[in-house]
Amino acid sequence: MAILAFFNCQNMTRNQYEQAKKEVAWDKNRPHGMILHASYFDAGGVLRVVDLWDSEKDLKAFFDSRLGPWFAAKGLTLPKGEIFPLHNANVSETISRFVSKGTLPGEKVA
Repeated sequence: MAILAFFNCQNMTRNQYEQAKKEVAWDKNRPHGMILHASYFDAGGVLRVVDLWDSEKDLKAFFDSRLGPWFAAKGLTLPKGEIFPLHNANVSETISRFVSKGTLPGEKVA
């Protein structure tokens, strides 16, 4: 069953996120079962992540094999998340503008 996962990464900086994205390479070497990964920094600077996966099992496998070891190597704690069964998803064809580009149009990474 497809799931939505929400994570608040309280202690992760923008630079740490970009380093994780580069080294774990979920955008270049997509983990099995990942459908969508989206992230943003809220007004308080907290990294927030929304993921869509084929199953909770696939998400856990990614955390156990790739993301968890990266966090451990950096001395960071994996964020706790909330996971919900997906009820509905509608995707516009314009989403291709954002796929694997790393930033939104016009945005600069510090």
